[in-house]
Amino acid sequence: MTSTLQSTQALASETGTTLAPVQWISVGQVKPINFYLSLLDSNSTAPYAQLGAELALLPDIPLNQTAVAQITYLALNATNPEAKEAFELLIKGGTADQSDFMYPIPQYNTELRILYWLAAQRQLKRDDTLALAISMANGIWVTIGDDSVQARVRNDVVDLLDFFRETDLLQQSLGYSRLEQLPLEAKIALAWLAGDTGTHGPYGITGPQTMHDSRTSKMNLAGYEWDNVNVTTLREMRDYMTKNFLSPWGVQETVRYIECYFFTCAERAFDYVSSWNQKIEVDGVTVPSRNINNANFEFQYFLKHGQGIGVCEDEMTLVSALLKSWGIPTLTASYYWPLGNWYDGHSNTMYYDALSKTWKIAWSQLQIPYAQVRDMYIFIPSILQNEWVPFANEGAPKKAAVPYPYQSGEVNTKMFVPIYNITGTYLDRFDSGVATEQMKQWILYKTSP
Repeated sequence: MTSTLQSTQALASETGTTLAPVQWISVGQVKPINFYLSLLDSNSTAPYAQLGAELALLPDIPLNQTAVAQITYLALNATNPEAKEAFELLIKGGTADQSDFMYPIPQYNTELRILYWLAAQRQLKRDDTLALAISMANGIWVTIGDDSVQARVRNDVVDLLDFFRETDLLQQSLGYSRLEQLPLEAKIALAWLAGDTGTHGPYGITGPQTMHDSRTSKMNLAGYEWDNVNVTTLREMRDYMTKNFLSPWGVQETVRYIECYFFTCAERAFDYVSSWNQKIEVDGVTVPSRNINNANFEFQYFLKHGQGIGVCEDEMTLVSALLKSWGIPTLTASYYWPLGNWYDGHSNTMYYDALSKTWKIAWSQLQIPYAQVRDMYIFIPSILQNEWVPFANEGAPKKAAVPYPYQSGEVNTKMFVPIYNITGTYLDRFDSGVATEQMKQWILYKTSP
């Protein structure tokens, strides 16, 4: 950095708005955009030169000087290796492949654009991997969404950053593990608010259940709102969690209680619907009363009726959102096994236990597929967009004798970490916990088990 960056305050953007002093770096009077792009370009360490080039491609013209300054300082002054790692992944996967879609998609890095929106409206922290994680997990909605979706995402990501920062302070005040101290892969899982709607639900991005296919037509606002739990619901959930579900003995006991309450104990608060013929109206749309995949609806239904509704996937949708409302990262785990000439399956919540630094699944949930399971799939957020929504579903296994949806080409396996040909004993490790170092390779780099 140069001596011009050594004064004491971060001042106004070109709009004249004054920001609070930046505590982690002294930046002085905000400089012209080219000053920061030159700083990035002159840094020979990847990915900073490319970061400058991709900033210049953003359609937000004229660029906000303070936002570009904050991103530059976040990149060049990182002390946490995960901040640099996040930028590397953002550059690698933040721009989707046009050949995967049948309509024009943004020809710029949508994950970087979200980081820019955050930096234009909020002050970033030193090594702000939370802001980076929110950007990486939500870029896909800018890629596939229509104009109304993009406008909503611009506001939602700022609200989400505020919400998680508030939750972190609440965790600190009550003596719980803090989400700001989570590893990068856990923060990315936390920031993904759409469950497994990449492939499932009426408004899934792609897959056999969806009423449309986002590879062939843009996602509209109704679909985006259906798929993603919103911050208003998260606030309601956080209050409910604090009053009713939070265990003083830690995350594992909290999850055990919630899973028992909703699904795995005899007196469960869940109306299990097996028939596709039973219908329900959700947000003005009539759909089967199962595989709804709408956390906002599911929580309001629970508050009104004292129970959730649907199948295991809907319970997972509700539980995962409740846990995220308290800053506990979750992913979706699904299992399949033969059932005559067809197949059966189960889905549940996988969560991050900060105390043990492992990813776990409640034992009561693991017992459901334990005796039958053949294949397991862990849904991963869309941080590597150019490897996440391939149009032709490249890489899917050939159609199996028993046509599991992930092996028949019906579902995009690129959105999952597949674990084939396992027995129940393999699931024991998710009871004791899989080290986050291992999960990091699966979530961030899509390595095979």
